[in-house]
Amino acid sequence: MRQLELLRQQLSARARLSDAKTVEKEIEQVKQLISNGGAMPYTALQPAAPPVVGGTPMVTAPGSPPPPPGPPGPGQGMGKRPGLVLHPSTAKVQGVPADPSAKTLSLGVAEWTVPSLPAGTYDLNIVFSAAKLDSDVEIRAFFDGNDLTATLSADRATGSDQTFRIFRIGHITLTQDVTNELLQMRSNLPLGQMLVKNVIFAEPRKVKEKE
Repeated sequence: MRQLELLRQQLSARARLSDAKTVEKEIEQVKQLISNGGAMPYTALQPAAPPVVGGTPMVTAPGSPPPPPGPPGPGQGMGKRPGLVLHPSTAKVQGVPADPSAKTLSLGVAEWTVPSLPAGTYDLNIVFSAAKLDSDVEIRAFFDGNDLTATLSADRATGSDQTFRIFRIGHITLTQDVTNELLQMRSNLPLGQMLVKNVIFAEPRKVKEKE
């Protein structure tokens, strides 16, 4: 998620406000998926309108300096370890680079190059859709010495290729910062049965302590 935030800031600095708002909306979608853990209908991202101040749209002319930052919002500056969101357009599927415009990929054998990730423990999640699953799905992931296996039950099918759900594969532990590390993921499904929209390295979910 840090990469998305940096991209948003860069686009704002270059006066590409509509693109920055699109990235900001993508960040909020991912946060919502992580927070509720449930299905979310997929809607295409639309460029947002420029912010309005005092009833007047704020549009920055090309080449002019960016407006001064506003006050920090809730939770900003808390120093949380950043997460990471990977997209289908940066993957290789069956060893072949994905279409740069791809919004989803069919999970058979896929891999991503992770540009950088700080040491720590992460939940590895996928955002997926599956209109129907004929049987349980075994998903394996390999990253920096971590070998994860998770089973997605057939009743977790989302009912539509356009309805997405988040699924946690397991914990990834990094003993040191990594750079340009390969993430490999595979399933036992025939191509086309499951679509993946994002792969997410996120802060681990807190487990409630038993009383």
